[in-house]
Amino acid sequence: MTLTDYLFLTGLLASVAVSFPAIAQTPETDISEPESAPLSETGSAVDLIIPSRLGVEHSTSGGGFDGVTQFEGFIPLRQDPGQNITFFVPQLLLDNDGNIGGSLLLGHRFYSQSRDRIFGGYVAFDSRETHNNTFHQLGLGLESLGETWDFHINGYLPLGNSRQLADERRFDTGFDISSGFEENLLVLSSRREQQINRLYEAALFGLDAEAGVKLAEWDEGNGDLRAFGGVYFYDVIGTDSTLGWRLRLEARPTQNLTLGLALQNDDIFGTNIVLSTGLTWPRVRPRGPITEVEDVPARLGETIVRLPTIPIDAQQESETIVDEFTEPLMNPEEEQPYRFVHVTLGRQAQGDGTFENPFGTVEEALEDTLSDGNNIVYIEGGNNPDIPAFTIPDRVRVLSQGPVQLLAGLPFPGFPEAPARLPFSPVVNYEDGILVRLPFSGDGNFPRIQDAGATDLVAMSDRTVLSGFRIANARGNAVISNQAENIEIRDNAITNAGERGIFLNEVTGSVVLFNNSITGSRGGAGSGQGILIRNSTDGDVEATIQSHQIVDNRVAIEISALGNLTQGFDPQQIVNITDTNLRNSGEQALLATASNSGNQQILFRDGNILNSGAEGLLIQATNIGSQELILENSTVRGSGGDGIRTQSGTPNGFSTAAQEVFIRRNQIINNGGDGISIESNEVAAQELAIDANVIQGNGGAGIRGVANNLSFQEYVTDAANSSLGISNNVILGNGDQGIILTANDSATLITDIQENSVSDNITDGNPEVEVTASSSTTDVCVVFNNNTSATGIRLDNNSLGAPGLFEVGDLPTVSSRNIGEVLVEPNSSVFTNKAGAPSCFRN
Repeated sequence: MTLTDYLFLTGLLASVAVSFPAIAQTPETDISEPESAPLSETGSAVDLIIPSRLGVEHSTSGGGFDGVTQFEGFIPLRQDPGQNITFFVPQLLLDNDGNIGGSLLLGHRFYSQSRDRIFGGYVAFDSRETHNNTFHQLGLGLESLGETWDFHINGYLPLGNSRQLADERRFDTGFDISSGFEENLLVLSSRREQQINRLYEAALFGLDAEAGVKLAEWDEGNGDLRAFGGVYFYDVIGTDSTLGWRLRLEARPTQNLTLGLALQNDDIFGTNIVLSTGLTWPRVRPRGPITEVEDVPARLGETIVRLPTIPIDAQQESETIVDEFTEPLMNPEEEQPYRFVHVTLGRQAQGDGTFENPFGTVEEALEDTLSDGNNIVYIEGGNNPDIPAFTIPDRVRVLSQGPVQLLAGLPFPGFPEAPARLPFSPVVNYEDGILVRLPFSGDGNFPRIQDAGATDLVAMSDRTVLSGFRIANARGNAVISNQAENIEIRDNAITNAGERGIFLNEVTGSVVLFNNSITGSRGGAGSGQGILIRNSTDGDVEATIQSHQIVDNRVAIEISALGNLTQGFDPQQIVNITDTNLRNSGEQALLATASNSGNQQILFRDGNILNSGAEGLLIQATNIGSQELILENSTVRGSGGDGIRTQSGTPNGFSTAAQEVFIRRNQIINNGGDGISIESNEVAAQELAIDANVIQGNGGAGIRGVANNLSFQEYVTDAANSSLGISNNVILGNGDQGIILTANDSATLITDIQENSVSDNITDGNPEVEVTASSSTTDVCVVFNNNTSATGIRLDNNSLGAPGLFEVGDLPTVSSRNIGEVLVEPNSSVFTNKAGAPSCFRN
């Protein structure tokens, strides 16, 4: 509504208000200040004094406000009784919801004796709170009160921000996400629709005008009934303006009680009926006595007629926001889009490597790649022709659609954040991005790589990945990598390689081998390995072999660290093998050799070594080589030789080597030789812990340890390594003694043997547990605690010759601390009592 409209309507209402008195009165002179003449012959000015008063009124809900209770005062500031009055009306408002408001009103009225009417006006400041907002308005009004007819005009002007947000609620459909190939990109798309519902509260600009007539009177004018009718206008931001009408009845049974009934209608609030009731104390009109001619001036103190509070329009708005995002999948390592070179095997048409027009051969795709870390050759089996041998260029991945292929990406709206494993990491190492499954991957069609004219089928360069293929019948190696850095091979089936399934020669950095099966590598001596990892120059490699099935190879896994003392090469190998089965190997299942300052750390956990032709595990360190082996939670069964054999140094040599071996919680059963065989030679050193294993049904001894030459062999108690020597094992039903430890030559043997159960082993009349010093130059220390053996324990300090140094922890009580007879040979005098010692490793 424009200012012109406001002024026009105000003028119209003012004209109506001025014309109504003319209808109700006989023509008189213009309004002027009242004459100072007595009002009656019997009354006095004192009788018309308007008193201060308090009042309370309640109006029911309707027309832009909740039910509201008003507490108000009427305070005359200046009055000439019966002539004029200036007054102040403070109000406190409380609506049905507990929201407060109020107003301050300043008014003035005067009595025109010539017209027998009261004329007045007021200005007011109003305030109203809702649950969420506070509104203010300026109120203005004119009125004229007479014996019969009354007229009121009011204006309501909002102050400040008249439209305020009360509530906002968002309803989100969530992201609808999709991914698909376009040309050489994997394009991600997401769409989210949000509906925002807002509730606004708006204070109305208003004008109203009404005329009323007295219908009845009683109690000498102290009670009356009046009827009013009028129109009003509302304008508000956010809603069309409206013109309404209002009819109401006002009854004053007494000067202390007011009753009201109103019916009104407009296009904003519709039709409403509003009831009101009010109480006043002490009274509205002067105490009197009031003569008949004083009835009109006696109304100088009546309550101003206006809306009880600021009308508020509640407005609902809805907004729908659609967010759409489209971008290619970004490589988090390079922060550039992945580039896919597509291949459909056997396709005859000329291709360009896009999704829409793929190449027909892997060779074409590889020639199209860039070595920038973003290129992926993505192969669909097509009509499944064999793939000839190929070399993967640096920093390129070759993937088929056979297995599920997951790629990590930079964050993208709508795609959930997911932890991811970046290439060449064996564990999750990227937490802040997304993980996307490549379209069409997981179709189960693993293309075959086979080439009778090639020696090796797949050659891998630096930072390359091979995944999702059948690699068959290689004349040489199925997969080979020479002097590369960072290799990943996963989800492949390798069969019948002429030499090796996977040969990693001088590979450094990280090697990740996941979920491969390798069967039937046919090579002879020096080859025939399912996996061979060989390092002979400077460089470190950390290999992870996880979830493999390696079956029917000469050697399932061979790990070789062969340094060069002359050139100062000392290769370092860390190999972690988990959840892997090594079955039916012609010789060893796991063969590890470290020599010439080569160093190895090998973990085998949660796997099976079954039916090997020779040893299940053979671990050898020579010529300054060093090894650490951890074998845990695994089964070693059915080997043709020893289940586990570890050898440090070369017999009768002059060099040194070192081994740390921890064998814990394994099932070592039904092997052809010893369950565990340990040998140290030269000046080599071994530190061992054999704990909580079941060693059963092996053809030789359960545990056999031999220390030769000047070597040092200890079965250590060490809290730092959770080691308790030979402890907590169940050793039964083996073809030789349960535990046999022997120190020869000038060797040192130190061991704690505790909490073992040894029974039903074939001993040919010998005790099931025996520790022997075979030379006068040996050095032995042994502590036995809480072992159980039906046939007992024998300690032999070179009973056939001069004794060596042989210490026994708390020798006088060793029998009482173990179950089974303890024999000392030739006699106890040749043994040294290590008094009160609970361990050879503590005094």
